[in-house]
Amino acid sequence: MKNAKSRACHSLEWLHEASKLTAQLRHLVESLQFPVYREAHTSALRLRDVLAQTGDSKSGLYKMIKDGQFPAPFHVGRSSRWLQCDVDAWLAARSGSTLRRESMEVSA
Repeated sequence: MKNAKSRACHSLEWLHEASKLTAQLRHLVESLQFPVYREAHTSALRLRDVLAQTGDSKSGLYKMIKDGQFPAPFHVGRSSRWLQCDVDAWLAARSGSTLRRESMEVSA
């Protein structure tokens, strides 16, 4: 009987510790989860919006995603969405590489 009480007490202690750790983990995940996206108040773009901003075709865009040259979308139901900040970052990187290429051509 004493052994059964000891095991039950140990189980309750373990459960209490697990509950505390779960709460701490939840708080940690919530505080770290996409902090940049939350601060930027970014919006989710539809495919047509991404195509309008990038100037690419649908097949060209998905080829770049497959090749790892464009951010992959997340899905809402059956539709694809992109974060505005991801598209903006890609556009900035692309314009930077275009500017570097053009400056090299001019200096040559």
